[in-house]
Amino acid sequence: MITINSDINIEYEYSGLFRTEESWIHRERIINNYEIIFMLNGTAYIAEENLKYTVNPGDFLILNPGRRHYGYKETLGGISFYWLHFNTCEKYMAE
Repeated sequence: MITINSDINIEYEYSGLFRTEESWIHRERIINNYEIIFMLNGTAYIAEENLKYTVNPGDFLILNPGRRHYGYKETLGGISFYWLHFNTCEKYMAE
């Protein structure tokens, strides 16, 4: 379940479609925003810190800012997924 607090703004950063017919593994990195991955085809093997996820078609994964994420296993064959980066901030409430 995802709960969104109404006092939080979600700010879109950037997004795209990743696809390859080659074998692939997610590179290791730490980003400063959230990332949502929505899997279309193939299976991605992505870890965030020490938690390992298997992301299959129809699944989505949210990666947190400031945490190391990386591929822990190579994907063989074709893969495609949408990815979207966003940030959050609290709304300023004038009194």
